[in-house]
Amino acid sequence: MATRADFPDEILVEIFSRLPAKPIGKFRSLSKSWRKSLSSPHFIKSHLARQKSRRQQQANLILITTMPRSFRCIETINDDDGTISRALNLPAGFRSNILVPCDGLILLIIDRNKMFLANPITLEQVEIPNPPLFCDELVMYDYFSPLYGLVYDSVNDDYKVVEVFFVSNFRRIFDIYSVKTGVRKMIKSPPVINTYPPNYPLAASFNGAIHWLAGGYKLVGEIHALDVANEVCFEIPVPSDIRASSVLRVLGGCLCIIDDQSNGEWTDVWIMKEYGMADSWTKLTVPKTVYDPCLRAPLKPLCFIRDEEEVVLVKNEQLVVHNVKEGTSRDLVVDGIARTVLDGLAFVDSLVSPTALWGHGGEQAND
Repeated sequence: MATRADFPDEILVEIFSRLPAKPIGKFRSLSKSWRKSLSSPHFIKSHLARQKSRRQQQANLILITTMPRSFRCIETINDDDGTISRALNLPAGFRSNILVPCDGLILLIIDRNKMFLANPITLEQVEIPNPPLFCDELVMYDYFSPLYGLVYDSVNDDYKVVEVFFVSNFRRIFDIYSVKTGVRKMIKSPPVINTYPPNYPLAASFNGAIHWLAGGYKLVGEIHALDVANEVCFEIPVPSDIRASSVLRVLGGCLCIIDDQSNGEWTDVWIMKEYGMADSWTKLTVPKTVYDPCLRAPLKPLCFIRDEEEVVLVKNEQLVVHNVKEGTSRDLVVDGIARTVLDGLAFVDSLVSPTALWGHGGEQAND
């Protein structure tokens, strides 16, 4: 009978990287050697890369916030209304919870005064220190509510928490916190004339940068971005006449813009199939006639399922599955979620540990 010693580490990595994160946690407890191999940075990165490559073949994991303020996780979406959710033991705020995903981790902002970095699968979490909101750099200016982002810096092998403050005279101040070192850095960018802050507090993290939809000339939307490794701002081309009131998210591994048309008949979801390529924007139209027109909660695409034949949405505070080809929609019934769905996000099944990444500035959260 073969034993663990019969298999080289590279074979073990290849086999176990195909498994979800949960069973790998159990295999780690079988032996010290397995625990060492399955906890190594090389294996964790290999597992993450494998899971990210499979996102289009399986339903992404979804984290849902509901009323009263709580969190639930859906791991598999079933056709026969047998979808099951489980409760997540994460801190929840009284007024608001903001969730920002990146590589299986989520940044949780509670009532805009506490921040946690958590892995929804392993349930590890650490508290991230707040930025010096009242430091001299910000007191000098009036500023709007900040924009939050979490992004992986591949150059420095580091996760970074970014807050963008929009101050007077079209200026932006970036507060960048390194999870790896616990070091915080503040950057002031040159003014971008006639651009205004986004109406959505979450940045879209993609390709080593945070992205947001800013209001431009005549209230036409513009995608602005910050490359966190090089600390350089740049712009991404958008479809023509995208309104500044639109929302920018990530859907199926691509940037997407949700443009809620004012005539009330449909919502346009623009998807950028090739990053940075203006001619790669494709449009998915979701009719509003299948929803209650009296409710005005914005549509929020979460993930594709069935090889992109269907997309899971939060619409009018309910979970909905929209068939892209047929143009039809149905309610998604989930065991354990009988209340209002406020928001949701898709995240990658991951073994990335916030406690292992944790720099000197954070505090490990209590369970």
